[in-house]
Amino acid sequence: MIKKILCMVLAAVLCVGAVSTVLVGCNNTGDTGNGEKVKLYVADKITDQTGINSWLQQRQDAFDEQFGDRIEVTHLPAPAGSSDEIQAVMLQFTDAVDAPALAQVNSINSNRTLWASGILGDWSDYLTSWDGYANFTDLMKETYAMGDSIIGFPISMEIPLLGFNKQILKDNGYMSEDGVPTDEFLEKVKTWTGFREVALDLTDATTDPSKPVSGTGMLLADYYLFLGNWMKANGDKLATQAEDGTISLDFANDNAVETYEFIHSMRFGQYKSIYHSMNLDLASFMSLIWSDQVASFTFYPTWASWFQSVNYDINNIYVMPFPKNTGHEAEYSAAFYPTSYVLNGKKSKAEQEAAAEYVKFMCSEEAWLDRIDFADSYEIMQIVFPPYKTITIEDMTDMMPADWKSATLTAMEDAKPTELSVDNYVTYLNAKSISILDTESMSRDTIISLLNEAQTTAENEWLNNYNKDILGQ
Repeated sequence: MIKKILCMVLAAVLCVGAVSTVLVGCNNTGDTGNGEKVKLYVADKITDQTGINSWLQQRQDAFDEQFGDRIEVTHLPAPAGSSDEIQAVMLQFTDAVDAPALAQVNSINSNRTLWASGILGDWSDYLTSWDGYANFTDLMKETYAMGDSIIGFPISMEIPLLGFNKQILKDNGYMSEDGVPTDEFLEKVKTWTGFREVALDLTDATTDPSKPVSGTGMLLADYYLFLGNWMKANGDKLATQAEDGTISLDFANDNAVETYEFIHSMRFGQYKSIYHSMNLDLASFMSLIWSDQVASFTFYPTWASWFQSVNYDINNIYVMPFPKNTGHEAEYSAAFYPTSYVLNGKKSKAEQEAAAEYVKFMCSEEAWLDRIDFADSYEIMQIVFPPYKTITIEDMTDMMPADWKSATLTAMEDAKPTELSVDNYVTYLNAKSISILDTESMSRDTIISLLNEAQTTAENEWLNNYNKDILGQ
């Protein structure tokens, strides 16, 4: 079979139209009432035919063939022109005739903010009577419920996990030669304290001085792969979003301080940690993984496609869910990042009904199963998870190793949606985190002081304007 590669850049796009479906009785749905076709503009244009995108294009073509006598679809680029997802959707969901009826957003925060701003339509009329909705996972239903309204059509989710280099584990007595982890290893990595012990053991654990091993790989530039996930796993919320869409900050809560202390110790203890401050981009960071120079790292399962692109065997990576933080087990949770379609509330009833038909067709169980079969047939490593309780992790791909599946299942048991995806917030926090974590001499009081200062500055520089300008608060 021809091996098609799904690269990391496309893994984000992959969550884009991430599913397909067979539609239930449409009758006159999508009819304008005067016999004319409904013109439907959708912001999900396929820009190339690489990897899973070829399946998405085929699915779109199949929709045109099946519904083309009633619905004329024009595919537009996804929201662009702004680095802020919320602003981008607001700009694209205008009153223009060709404004899209659908857009994709990658955080529940965006859904809540757009809903609070009055720009979104309610999916409940189109989903609650659809058989497929009954099979959405409870987690996804809860995530997109706002009172009696549904503020997003779930597409997929990603759950960050911890990866360990198997050869380095074997070299240091944490794994047998046939790939079975020791009881000591499994017990230690249940908590962050134990993880730190393992990381210290693995630091510089190499016989090749030209390839010193980092016990931990932390890409500080990516909030969602580094600080945000570590905070989430420690039961922390630096920020919370109310139902009206407004955000409040609490940088100095105990969990936040302890997480900063933990990460600071990894930076300046006897460990070797890979940091963004070393001027590494994502590709360079991952090259250290597949060249066996990073012992453990936080990653998205979709990274498998990058590994695949350089012929790196993902079976070389032993996968675990995030540890539970010592002292905060009751608050522990895994983070998951949901993607959804949002509906343009300014569109006519006929256009909204046509949009519902399109999304159901692209995102049904049947479509997901067809997509999975396609990926397996062409050896495309696509690891994003559908919103359906009837599609299990075991169904996802024959190429997914057993430990990847079990780690994902464990993480999903406690998974909660990430609440924030506001670029200003993330950009500010990353910059502030780097300055805090790169200072070698740091007491607890200093960390608390810097976090208080960070919160005050963040509120003055952008949060107050965000709550006022976007939400009118």
